[in-house]
This record gives sequence, C-alpha cells and structure tokens, in this order.
Amino acid sequence: MSNMNNDLNKGNHPSSTRNSKRFLWVVAIIVVVVAAWFGWNRWHTPAAGTTGASAEGGAQAGRGPGGPGGPSGPGGRQRGVTTVVASPAVSGSMDISVTALGTVTARNTAIVRVQVAGRLEQIFFQEGQSVKAGQVLAQIDPRTFQLQRDSAKAQYDKDLAQLNVAKLDLARYKTLLSQDSIASQQVDTQAALVAQNQATVASDAAAIAQAQLQLGYTKVTAPIAGKVGLRQVDVGNLVQTSDANGLVVINEVNPISVVFSVPQQSLASVIRGMKGTDPLIAEAWSADNRKVLASGKLKSVDNQIDTTTGTIKLKAEFTNDDDSLFPNQFVNIRLVTKKLDNVTLIPLTAVQQGTNGPYVYVAKPDNSVSLRQIETGAADAKSVTVTKGVEVGESVVVDGTDRLTDGMKVQVMAQRVVPTAAAPGGKHRGGKRPEGGGSVDSSAASSAANAPANSSPSTTPKDGQKSEQKGEQKAGGRPQ
Repeated sequence: MSNMNNDLNKGNHPSSTRNSKRFLWVVAIIVVVVAAWFGWNRWHTPAAGTTGASAEGGAQAGRGPGGPGGPSGPGGRQRGVTTVVASPAVSGSMDISVTALGTVTARNTAIVRVQVAGRLEQIFFQEGQSVKAGQVLAQIDPRTFQLQRDSAKAQYDKDLAQLNVAKLDLARYKTLLSQDSIASQQVDTQAALVAQNQATVASDAAAIAQAQLQLGYTKVTAPIAGKVGLRQVDVGNLVQTSDANGLVVINEVNPISVVFSVPQQSLASVIRGMKGTDPLIAEAWSADNRKVLASGKLKSVDNQIDTTTGTIKLKAEFTNDDDSLFPNQFVNIRLVTKKLDNVTLIPLTAVQQGTNGPYVYVAKPDNSVSLRQIETGAADAKSVTVTKGVEVGESVVVDGTDRLTDGMKVQVMAQRVVPTAAAPGGKHRGGKRPEGGGSVDSSAASSAANAPANSSPSTTPKDGQKSEQKGEQKAGGRPQ
C-alpha cells in the first residue's frame, strides 16, 4: 500500500512544481505593478506643503508688496518676479593706460677687466655687494711694475745729470765766444746737445709716469657705482688683459631701467603725454599681475618703429631703492597715458550689445527695469565710462539681464559697487588696490549705493534670500 502511495506522489510532483512557479511569477508581477503605481502617483501628485503654499500665495497675491506674500513681506518675494543683481553708477576717475611686457635692464653695466697681466693676490669685495666708483676691488702682484718704475727713475736721473753738464758747458762756450776765444760753431753744437739732453730727460719723465700708471693698474678699481655679481677669477690665478669674462660684472641698479615695446597705434597718445607738464607714470607689476613692484617715470622713446613687429621701444626709469627689480627680470608694465576725472562709471558686465548699439537695464524705484541705449567711452577689465544714457546714482543690472525685457518687474537681491583700479590684464593687486579702472570717489559711491533704485535696503542678500536662491538653483539653475 505504501509503495502505491509513493508511486502516486511521484506522478503528481511535476504538476506541483509548475503551480509553485506560476504563483511566484504572479506575486512578482503584482509587486512591480504596485511599485509603479506608487511611483507614478508620487511623481504627479503635488506635495501638501507646495499646494498649501501656492494656495496661500494666490490668496494673498492681492495684498500688495507690503503683505505677507509680497516681496518685502514674511512670505518672501512674489512668485514670477525675476531676481537680479544691480550696481550703482558712480562718479570717479579712470586711467587710460598701455600695458606691455618689459625687461629690466641695468642703467649701466661694466665688466671689470684687468689692465695689466699678473698674479691675482687679493680680492676686496663680497659677491653681491654695492660698491662706489673708484673703490678698490682687487690687487695684482705689483713687484714687476715697481721695478720698472724704479728703473725709469734711475734712467731719468742719469739723463738729467748729463743735461746739467751740457748746460754748464754751453754757458762756458758762450763766455769764450764773447771773448773771441772759440768759434761760434762750437757754441751752436753745444746748444743742440743741451736740447737733445732736455728731450731725453722729458722722455725719461714720461717713462716714469708710464711705469707709475702700470703700477696703479695693479689695484683694480670699480669703473662705476653699482652692485657686483659673482667673481669670475679666484685669488692666486694669473689674469690677463684679454680675459673675456673679466674679474666681475657691475650693474648700476639704483636707478634702474625697464625696456618695453608698445604697438605703433599707441605711440600718438604716448607722445602727447610726454609733451605734458607732468611725466608719464609707469608701474612695474609682478609676473602674475598681483603686486606692484615699483613705480617710475617714462624716460625716453626709441627713434624708429620695428617694421617686423609694428612696435616701438620705450624706456622707463625706476629709483629701485628697495632693490625689487633685477636686471633681465621680466615684468608687466602699465603706462598711464591719460587720466579721466569726474566720469560716470558702471560695471563692464552691465553693458549689453544690441542691433542699435550698447544698452543697459536700469533698475527703477518702482521695482521695474528700463532699457536704456547708452554711449560708452574708455574701459578697462572691470568698468566702463558712460558718456550718455545713465546718470550717477542710477542702478544698472549686472546679473540676470538675459531674462529681462523693458518695463519688467524685478526684485534686486544685492548691489555691487563699481570695481576700480585694475592691474594689467585685469587681475587684483593682492591688497594694494581694488580691481577696476580708476579711483572712485567714496562719497559718490556711498550716495549712489543708497539711492532708491531698488527695493533692497542693503547691498547684500539677506540670509533668507540667500537660502531661497540656493534652493532655486538646486531645483532649476538660476533664481527666477
């Protein structure tokens, strides 16, 4: 009987297995359908907080700007109002400048070479030391030249004695001639001998001076004042007048010069500036344009333009009292050719280009913007002068202009002051001066910043506005 039951169970096993698999597939399909329904429902159904906020905002939309749903009320800004950043137009000054890459050159350079050959006995300078003109730098063995001088002196004394004897004989011959004791020919011969001895003595005196000069050359002196470099010869070596490297090189670095080239188009403004009463100011900047190394004056202009590059060389001179400039150093030069005073300045980012020329959006006190066609003048890396279209105190939009139309309502989240005093290339001076293109009058900037051109009382966003902006940026990019 048990064997029969086992046979029956074995026969039903395949059917049971198929039923179990079918059940699992049905359960899996149900789970997937339920999950898809929940996902779709969560995606398309607005959150309760959002719905409530929308309803509340719609209910309170008529309360005006001062209500809880208005831009200045506790509910935040109005929905649909574009957020912008504005900057006040200020009255200030701007430097018109020319920038170029320059090479620092010593005012004078001298290679100290020996003028007599000999063994180098002593060196009296330290490498890198500042020396004065005429200061003794080295000593060459003088003994050979001392002997030459002594020999010349001995020859001089000998010839001088012969001259004295010849003069005495000439005096005696003249006395005898007056007594008709000798012929006049003998007197003339003696007179010629005296002249000959005088010439010999003069030659001996020159030989003494020459020997003394050669002896003086054994003391090597500095031909110019300046800073000495690394010595090329050590003590004990035999030095020659033909040595190409000499003993040491002296560079005059106080003052020092910078040679740079500017395009020929800038030559006219440079020449006009040089004809003015005040010299043109040149600033030497570091390679990264973050620090002013020195300030000097334009010294000279080359007499011809380089036809291969279309540039002309200029030379500026710097006092270099702090030794901030070294020969052959590369620096960025900023040459101020003209200064504009009492001009209207706005940030360069506020200017847009259209078919009718440049224009800006002006933020008005009623929280709207007005499109203004403007006329611009000189500009630098951060700011631009406006000759027509914007008045001092008006605020121009510098961020968010791509979403604006004329007359559109906006909310100004922050105000930026016009940047000033740009470095060559538009980089910051690293604490020396702010960025931009001139020194802006502080009182004008202050009054312009407080002008009622927008509804925001401060120049920076509040904490709530900052957080709201961040949330909107996360959701969809720019704040709307």
